[in-house]
Amino acid sequence: MRNARKAVFGVLATLLLAAVASAVPATSAIAASDTSGSPRAVEAKKKCKKGYVRKKKKCVKKKRRPTTGPAPTAPTGPGPTGPAWAEGRWRGFYAENGIELLFNVSGGRLYTGGFDDFFIQATCGDGSFDPSAIAPVQASISSNGDFAGSGVYSPGFGVQIPWQLSGHTSGTSITGGTFTAGPYTDTFGNSCGGTTHFTGQWIAAYTL
Repeated sequence: MRNARKAVFGVLATLLLAAVASAVPATSAIAASDTSGSPRAVEAKKKCKKGYVRKKKKCVKKKRRPTTGPAPTAPTGPGPTGPAWAEGRWRGFYAENGIELLFNVSGGRLYTGGFDDFFIQATCGDGSFDPSAIAPVQASISSNGDFAGSGVYSPGFGVQIPWQLSGHTSGTSITGGTFTAGPYTDTFGNSCGGTTHFTGQWIAAYTL
């Protein structure tokens, strides 16, 4: 009886082992087929193009990270830190007679100081000369260095002398300086006027 039970148990064990052995290859084959040739496996192997990432079997565009701070600006080269001419005290000379004149250049203008003037010897209609030291005088300087100004000088006795000043300044030099007085009527009723020319050089950083 005992031997019969052992025989039955042995047969059942053999059958169970055979069933397990036959099931394992089938499962492995299915798994191998699913990972190498199935539509899912092929879809998983596909690569997304640049700028996209795979999410839930689909290629979606990457999101840009938010930037902080101000937007970058294009670099700029160094610009001028001041005017293209030297500011301070200047000295000039008249082309007609070599007489010295002094003036200031500062704050975008050329102007006479408290002890400065522009001298001119106007020619009058009767052949005489009318010398005048005209002050104050000033002219505005544009960004390219050209300066120009005008005004009226009143020496007294009802005489009114219109004047004009122009020229060009660059660095420490002035070129093409022109000072014109008139036409005006002197105290004798004569018409007078004249023009003088000058150059200039920067001499010091102070002004008067």
